[in-house]
Amino acid sequence: IKGDQIHFEFTSDGKTKTDQEKLDPNTVWADEVVPFLYKNWAQINKGETLSIRFPVVPRRETVGFKFFKDREDGQAIYIKMKPSSLVIAALVKPLIFKFKKDGDFRLIEVDGRVTPKQKVGSSWKDLDALLVLTH
Repeated sequence: IKGDQIHFEFTSDGKTKTDQEKLDPNTVWADEVVPFLYKNWAQINKGETLSIRFPVVPRRETVGFKFFKDREDGQAIYIKMKPSSLVIAALVKPLIFKFKKDGDFRLIEVDGRVTPKQKVGSSWKDLDALLVLTH
């Protein structure tokens, strides 16, 4: 990030591609997603939808996502992270974040696309997984 611009640089197979775009104040990086949810817990718990821009470095752009409370049961609150674009939503399943309902609203599970990629043959592919956290 330089000034009000995000600069992307991605190298694959020895070829480097770059791009840039204006920094949106609602840009949330992968490691900031859960802290973002905690910071905005009251709004999400009231049923509000929150919108962000999420950097996707291999694509050299940010992608719009929205967060909203999907459902809750006796044990947990489920928050969905869904692409804002209908085209991208058709290609990428929503992520479901499962938080403990009582006490500290601890994150229990993440179901969907995860940050690590999976090596398939000689290339790296996106990985959809169920991440279960134990505390």
